[in-house]
Amino acid sequence: MADELTVLPGVEELLALEQVRRATEDGPWEVVVVDCGLMFPDEEMFGVDIVINDFTYLRERQDKLRALLVTHGHEDHIGGIPYLLREFPKLPVVGTPLSLALIRAKLKEHKPGEWDARSVEPGDRVMLHLQNVPQFVIGLLAIWKLGAVAVPTNPMLRAEELRKLIDDCRPVVLIGTDVDHEPVYRIAVAGSSVRAVVTTSPLDLLGGETPAPLTGLTRAPADDCFDLLTLIRDAGDDRPPAPGLDPDDLAVLIYTSGTTGPSKGALLSHRNLLATSSSFGSLIEVNDGDSILALAPIFHITGLILHVMLSFVAGIPLILFNRFDGATTLELIAARRPTFTIAAIILVPGFFALIIGAAMFKRRVGGVYFAIITQAIAAILSILIIGQQGYTGGVNGITDLRTLWGWDIRTDHAKFILYFFEVFMLFGVILLTQFIRLTKLGRILVAMREQEDRVRFSGYSVANFKIFAFCMAAIFAAIGGAMFTLEVGFMSPSFVGIVPSIEMVIYTAVGGRMSIFGAVYGTILVNFAKTSLSESFPQLWLFGLGALFIAVVLAFPNGLAGIWGDYVQPRIDRLLSSRKSGWSDSSVADGAPAE
Repeated sequence: MADELTVLPGVEELLALEQVRRATEDGPWEVVVVDCGLMFPDEEMFGVDIVINDFTYLRERQDKLRALLVTHGHEDHIGGIPYLLREFPKLPVVGTPLSLALIRAKLKEHKPGEWDARSVEPGDRVMLHLQNVPQFVIGLLAIWKLGAVAVPTNPMLRAEELRKLIDDCRPVVLIGTDVDHEPVYRIAVAGSSVRAVVTTSPLDLLGGETPAPLTGLTRAPADDCFDLLTLIRDAGDDRPPAPGLDPDDLAVLIYTSGTTGPSKGALLSHRNLLATSSSFGSLIEVNDGDSILALAPIFHITGLILHVMLSFVAGIPLILFNRFDGATTLELIAARRPTFTIAAIILVPGFFALIIGAAMFKRRVGGVYFAIITQAIAAILSILIIGQQGYTGGVNGITDLRTLWGWDIRTDHAKFILYFFEVFMLFGVILLTQFIRLTKLGRILVAMREQEDRVRFSGYSVANFKIFAFCMAAIFAAIGGAMFTLEVGFMSPSFVGIVPSIEMVIYTAVGGRMSIFGAVYGTILVNFAKTSLSESFPQLWLFGLGALFIAVVLAFPNGLAGIWGDYVQPRIDRLLSSRKSGWSDSSVADGAPAE
């Protein structure tokens, strides 16, 4: 537990401060502890086994703590050292050979092996500091079987960030990865409520070959930690008694990401988790043949509910891999053929659009306020993507997408095929929207565009029709985003946010907001201009784009489609009608029969 046990040459030098100074690494000491014993309880201390020192003074000055000087090996001088070193594991210990031998024997007595998982009682908090690995799910179930509360935390947190959460929720056990023990846990749990640290390796429980992101990783077991798989093996058939939980008992204490302020804990009961995951499972109609590829971090509420809990409720496989990697994701999709992740391209955006649309349209939010709210959501999403760098790549985004179901999408031939597939998808979306427009639903949507209040007064639920249109738009955008990602081979947060949203508004304004086809050729025209002009005038392009938007709104409010409908089409009709009239007159003049 201690990094350094230094032997002094002789008893006469035990109090030689210069020798203590030389035993430390950081130069002249500021605080030196002389002995650390324990006291046995007196007859009035009922139920107390031993009495140890209060380390509060040392915790407050741990940055100045330099060494522990041991004068001799009696129990009242060394009995408390294991408890001291549990909080300050890097503290050098200085003493005579006999004293240090007694201390080593005592430290062996306090090595992991005495702690029992059954000492976790109902209501205790147990922290899960793991990536998307099977051990997270194992730990989660074990915590609930003990009646305890799971506290999943972001495994990318630094020691000082993790310590703030530990001080807030006061867990008794921390389950994490062995590679994080030395740089994170030793510092974060020192002097805290954590009584035991249980570690595991990302290399454990792999379902096949070591994935690329884990290449080169080695196991890093620690003497003062428990190994999760060893605990499971040693437990054998031993089972804890049923905790007698109620559905409204606390199941999870989950923290917000902290991207916009200090992390805040949210309390979720077992009923909360079950109801939310069951409702979502019913919405997307999960069945026995489905499987889930966990792309979202499962310490986060999204991954916990839509991945882990949904797999529990539906009884379907959950495919896990340590951290997000584009190539590994596509390989898993090709090998495992998950159904939920592919369907999520359509269902997840539609689901969130349903929630956002219901929140706004049911309250008759529209016009400028609708624009502000949707732009704010885009900005929040962009900030969230950048903030979750460990999973999204931060500012750089998700890069190096190479294969789809084993098919190399980087070749020119693949790009050619993808291009025509995207054209096919575009025409499919256009045909679908044209079909909707020609139905009664489409006529109601057009009527709402012209006279919303009249439609409402006619007895129709305007909010529901708006929600439907909003969800359809989200699904179409999601399909376009998925196709775009395959085409360019990466996805950047610069494609999400206020600027891309405004650009798409300009596409529609230029093409014509009253026309389905207008949005298509408006997008083609603006992007063609963006590609050609931005290369020649990179500093002026954004000003030109803004001027184009203003000019179109002022001069041609219905865009290019409006120019055709308001100016070109009427003239063609008049020309054709005049020619038809001229043909009729000439026919009569030539003696053709006329009625």
